[in-house]
Amino acid sequence: MSSSQALWAQVNEQGHLVLPPEMVGQYGLKPGARLRLESETNSVRLHRPAPNLAKVYIWALAPQGH
Repeated sequence: MSSSQALWAQVNEQGHLVLPPEMVGQYGLKPGARLRLESETNSVRLHRPAPNLAKVYIWALAPQGH
């Protein structure tokens, strides 16, 4: 799917926003996925979460023999 292709989502009878399967697949969304919504003047932006890393630890190692 190209970035300029327009797709349509639909609101079902329960009030749920249903995304097109192409978009679900492209972004690797699974049932229960949470998306952050950002409301703008005449649009809504969806943000998928970053990979599920709680913490990243980085250790600086001293060069051997010093």
